[in-house]
Formats: sequence, C-alpha cells, structure tokens
Amino acid sequence: MRRNVREDANALGQSLNEATQQAGAYLKEQLQARPYATLGIAAGAGFVLGGGLSLRLSSTLLTVGGRMVASKLLQDVLTPAT
Repeated sequence: MRRNVREDANALGQSLNEATQQAGAYLKEQLQARPYATLGIAAGAGFVLGGGLSLRLSSTLLTVGGRMVASKLLQDVLTPAT
C-alpha cells in the first residue's frame, strides 16, 4: 500500500514537472510572437487574482472608458474621410 502511494506521488510529481515545463515553453513562445498581448493577459490575470478594484471604481472606469470609445466611434462616423 505505501509503495503504491509513493509511486503515485512520484508519478504525479513528474507529471506536474512536465506540465510546468510545457507551460513555460508555451509562454515563452507566445511572449516572443505576441509580446503585448501576452503581457496584457498576464497583467489582467494578476489583477484578478490580486483582488481587482472596488466595485465603485470599476464602474467609474468602465463608464469613462465606454464614453471615450463611443466618442471616438462617433467622430469616425461623422467625420468625412480624407
């Protein structure tokens, strides 16, 4: 019984090590191919895992951002192309 548990634990450790190495290789590849997108995703994940912003501040930022996007879209639509 103990031997099976030890073997299973070793196998799990090896699997985790291989998965970690594969994930690291994938991240390096993505960082070289798409550096800004990769860093943005990493920053977003860290932000979410870190607890994010308060609800009120998040709402304010989304509102301001939405207004800026809407303003830019309206400018592009209403301004004649040159």
